[in-house]
Amino acid sequence: MDRRTALKKTSLLIGAGITVTISSSILQSCADKADKYDWQPQYLTSEGVSTVDQIAHILIPDEEVPEATKKLIPKYIDTILAEYTPKEQQTAFETAFEEFNSLSASTTGKGFLKSSVEEKLSFLKNEEKRFLENGQPTYFGTVKQLVYEVFFKTEVGVTQYLIFNPLPGKYHGCVPLSEVNGIIYSGFNFSL
Repeated sequence: MDRRTALKKTSLLIGAGITVTISSSILQSCADKADKYDWQPQYLTSEGVSTVDQIAHILIPDEEVPEATKKLIPKYIDTILAEYTPKEQQTAFETAFEEFNSLSASTTGKGFLKSSVEEKLSFLKNEEKRFLENGQPTYFGTVKQLVYEVFFKTEVGVTQYLIFNPLPGKYHGCVPLSEVNGIIYSGFNFSL
């Protein structure tokens, strides 16, 4: 598949709802606490937080990223899902999460959280292919988008993984990617 098609399908994910929400099995009462997290989830259950956390660790495996930054990702995704997601997208995400869990259970013989790292990687690669082939938002596709969106808004993501120039300068609106050497910039100023 060429890059243009992949970008179009990814934009479908964004357009279909950057924030789609979690299944009724992931909905949480206010009294529940997520295990091993120092914050109270508003929307995700412990299983939901752990699933997002493990996907984030797979997508951002760099050991130079502080663990505290990686732990922020599920917290902010929980906030996005709880406070900024419309009901229709919540319903769609609930269905996608149930499908993700049942597909994981049938593929690996156990749930996603109980699978080995190799099984998780293999399963997520298949989920990525499935998303790219049919162009419909999937649980993994949505979580992947949210993980990267949150990570690249953290200080570590902006300053260490993007070319960051905090000084505003001349704005170049529509610039071909080939002219910026395929580099993703953060900030306002870059020279051509």
